[in-house]
Amino acid sequence: MKLLGQPSRFIFVGIINTIVGYSFYCFFLRAGLPYYISYIGATIIGVINSYVLNKYITFRQPQKSYLEVVRFVLVYLISIMLSYVILYVGIEIFNYNDYLVGAVNILLNAMISWVGHKYYSFKNRTGNQ
Repeated sequence: MKLLGQPSRFIFVGIINTIVGYSFYCFFLRAGLPYYISYIGATIIGVINSYVLNKYITFRQPQKSYLEVVRFVLVYLISIMLSYVILYVGIEIFNYNDYLVGAVNILLNAMISWVGHKYYSFKNRTGNQ
């Protein structure tokens, strides 16, 4: 993946992370858990997966940095709060399908993640393209 720039690597990692996160969201829904619990479980798994893939593939930052982890988690906390609003409004107020709202939510999350991680989580060390 040496030929790919950061945006391309982010998209690649995002596709993998989306598949992982949405698969777990569907798995938890299918197991009978309510959407909000399914979302929490899928998000925890997705955040861990996303951090590792973005750190080493997208932003190529092998150095250990606790500040980087804190920033990464803060971006996701903001994203999670916004996601809950989207899930609640889409499912509870508009009565849209749980699976459809979950999929749309993932796309919005990806946009928030790119901006947050590029300009905040990994901001001091994103010079590597």
